[in-house]
Amino acid sequence: MAGIIEFYKGRNIFITGASGFMGKALIEKLLRSCPDIGNIYVLLRAKKGKDINERLRSVLADAVMYIL
Repeated sequence: MAGIIEFYKGRNIFITGASGFMGKALIEKLLRSCPDIGNIYVLLRAKKGKDINERLRSVLADAVMYIL
């Protein structure tokens, strides 16, 4: 695990598919396991009547719920 923490230390990550199950799980794992990670950038699009901001709030709320 130390190798993963060191690898992501200070690095910026770009994630596509962040609003899906695996994307949310990946964001949660990175936030919980890699405290010194740089920025996490996500690619989102409007879908199913929700705009980008609503989908981003959903991703962040789910990631925070996994952490708690």
